[in-house]
Amino acid sequence: MPRRPGRAKSCTACRQVKQACDARHKAAGASCTRCTKRGLLCRFDSNFKRIPTRNIVEAITNNIDPQQPAPCASSWPNMEAESRREQTTKSQEPNIPSSASTCSPSPASPTDSQPSTVHIGDTTTSATATLEGCIKAREAWLKLKAVDIPCSYRLGSLVVNNTVALELFQHFDVYYYPHCKFLRPIRTSLSDYSQSSPHLFWTIILCSSQMHEKHAHMYPAIVTEHENMLSGACMHWPLSTEVIHSLLCLCLWPIPKLRLWQDPSWGYIGLAVNAAMQLNCHLPPNSLFHAQLRRNASRRAMPVMDAAVRDTTWLACFDISTRLGELLGFPSTLSSRYHLDYVSRAQERASSLLDPSYQTLLKIRLLTATWTTHLDMITDSGIHFSQTKNSVADLERLRVSEQQYWSPEVELNLQGAKLHLYALTLLLPTPEEPTEASQVVSNRDTVLRSGLMSASALISEMLCRSREKIALSSETSICSIAFWPKTHMTYLFFASTFIFRVLLSHSDLSGQDRTLAMSCLADAHIIFKMEPSHPDRTRAALIIQRLIEINRAYKMEDESQNSLESLPPRDLLVTGRLGASIQFDAVLRSVHYRRQKAQRHKTCSSNDISADPASASASGCELQVADQTSSELIEYWRSVGALADLSGPGMDGNEAPGLNDAFNPGFVDPYDYMMVTDPGLLLDSLENRGFGIWN
Repeated sequence: MPRRPGRAKSCTACRQVKQACDARHKAAGASCTRCTKRGLLCRFDSNFKRIPTRNIVEAITNNIDPQQPAPCASSWPNMEAESRREQTTKSQEPNIPSSASTCSPSPASPTDSQPSTVHIGDTTTSATATLEGCIKAREAWLKLKAVDIPCSYRLGSLVVNNTVALELFQHFDVYYYPHCKFLRPIRTSLSDYSQSSPHLFWTIILCSSQMHEKHAHMYPAIVTEHENMLSGACMHWPLSTEVIHSLLCLCLWPIPKLRLWQDPSWGYIGLAVNAAMQLNCHLPPNSLFHAQLRRNASRRAMPVMDAAVRDTTWLACFDISTRLGELLGFPSTLSSRYHLDYVSRAQERASSLLDPSYQTLLKIRLLTATWTTHLDMITDSGIHFSQTKNSVADLERLRVSEQQYWSPEVELNLQGAKLHLYALTLLLPTPEEPTEASQVVSNRDTVLRSGLMSASALISEMLCRSREKIALSSETSICSIAFWPKTHMTYLFFASTFIFRVLLSHSDLSGQDRTLAMSCLADAHIIFKMEPSHPDRTRAALIIQRLIEINRAYKMEDESQNSLESLPPRDLLVTGRLGASIQFDAVLRSVHYRRQKAQRHKTCSSNDISADPASASASGCELQVADQTSSELIEYWRSVGALADLSGPGMDGNEAPGLNDAFNPGFVDPYDYMMVTDPGLLLDSLENRGFGIWN
């Protein structure tokens, strides 16, 4: 039998410093003399174990607080600014070596394996005071122990030194981790973490470097090596927990691609969901079942996961899968009643581990998935309209009940969910009977105006967030939404395309609502142009600009003025992508408008092009862009990103000075790669009323 622990004779504070304790000679419940003088908590614990002072001093020496409080989603704007100021202060200390990263095809040098220690910060802090702070503080995600850190980390031909890696992890902790709380805390050194979880280590480096002020130049090189590493990992099943978490991160911050069918986000989330189910993450805990799994884990090569990791991983799979399904127009694989019940149970079990605002976000996702499945089975337009109002009312009631946990991210997801439900109603066909058709048109106008209000609220919230600048240094600052996941920015694009649909389809839009719609489109265009070096957002700004021009062309056509464009019908041309059909329809019209405009531009400037061999050569090179790798595409966008600001609000990218090559129609279809997948959408003509409808 195990030996029972004896009664403690000294309090934990005295035992930690190996001092005599006189609590036994005092009255019951009274603190010892030392704890009374120092204001310490005098308590007895027979199972208490001393924390070696050496470990505390190492943490102080390397300026890594192992008990830093975890950021709260409800106060993330203040947390970002405060953490950025702390990082700025650290970067000004003289002991930090200069950062560097190189790309070398040669094998690792002997110095790569030699351990060294990065000395950062002041070593005069009291070990006792640090211990007390560690006991009282909350658990943080980044709990590094800077022991035996190598001089660099190598991935293929890429070499990143330890200082750069530490800066990128700190950057990820501040700006990215609030959006991916499923990641487990890091309690080892970076060197140990890079060996135990190499895929997640380099995925964090990849995501953090994309928009980093100092290390963004590393991103193309990391992309190439990371794709090679991940492609091999996904071929070996079952996938480990760290590979699943890596895939989830790549779904939130994917590598820019030229076309949607090249973007593996939907495939990644499918791999993550199926791998999580294979690891039984979706099942409730069963002690006997999981004990049997642990006994057979080595024989079956199945990774062992604790209950908390299973629940948080499964909730993250559900959250990201439903978001991507809404924005890409695919039915979520987790929208059945079977899966929704298990998601609800997992949320209840993990309630103590999740931020209240994230729990509210999950409730929005559950309601949206439930109502989407329900509305999909309704074919009667009147009943569909009534049930849509009920679904939106449920979301608004959730806002009232969860008001204390509300955050900008929750508001963004709420408005995006409402727009998705509104968009489903617009897919219903108009009946032929005049009376029924009149009622359907009236209901549709009501939905369009309600969607306009939701879209304007979403864009207004994003505009407020975009004005919250984060100071990176005394000269530069960056917008906080620069680090938001791609799904958040796609909600902004969804709102913009919904407003465009309101302008096209509303039968009697008032002048005030039309002014509001145009103002919101202009605001969305401004937000997307804030990051000219980001391919997705630059393309989104261009397509919104074209949608404004298309709306102007339709207005001229309504006023019986001459229009240079052959405009397609106003009805939805794409109906096979659920609520996302509105986005695909807007992109299709933008592509058609851009090609008509490019054809006219080509006709007018054919003589100039033939007289300018350099321009003709550049145009010929752009035809081969489809064969470029991801890293080459990113480098290209970074090289022309500075020129994107030359295009004013009223100018198209092809008309901007110096951008005739950078934004040539043969190279860029704004959001074409992100939204358009059907080969028919790439045809040159929309004159046939029938071919543009995909059911």
